[in-house]
Amino acid sequence: MKLKRHQARATRVNVSRLTDMETAPLHNHKRRLLGRTEDTANRMADSLHHVSSLPELQKLFSSTTYVVVDFYADWCGPCKTIAPIYANLSKKHGIGGVLGFAKVNVDNAQDIARQYNISAMPTFMFFKDGNQVAVNGQALMRGADPRTLTAAAEKLGGLAKKRAEEGKK
Repeated sequence: MKLKRHQARATRVNVSRLTDMETAPLHNHKRRLLGRTEDTANRMADSLHHVSSLPELQKLFSSTTYVVVDFYADWCGPCKTIAPIYANLSKKHGIGGVLGFAKVNVDNAQDIARQYNISAMPTFMFFKDGNQVAVNGQALMRGADPRTLTAAAEKLGGLAKKRAEEGKK
């Protein structure tokens, strides 16, 4: 069967039957694709926080210089659409203690939603040292716009990287 250019063949591999020798190249390949060492990947893994209370959010603000907050709801279609993009941005740009990404379910954390006057989902807000700031001219972003969110995350990621490098000196 001939496949069109936009189609792809899926190959299933039963990973549970692979030996350690066979899986080692898979892990090394994954690490090369990510462009990170295991230490860096572990450091960045803690940059996505699921926040359920105002004191928990305040603790994140006090321990992290820059924070991006995603206010979402489980029933929100656009929230579900942008969630994997947000998670990838967190993995790519998050730096523990410098740039963190938080997710706040507005139905479960109504105190936080009230505090920040959230009326539409998804809403993304940007903070530096616990204070709301504008990124690329926007103090907040309403709606699931991947380009705008990516641009904001890249901007904060650049600032966070500089801050992290300054901290090493």
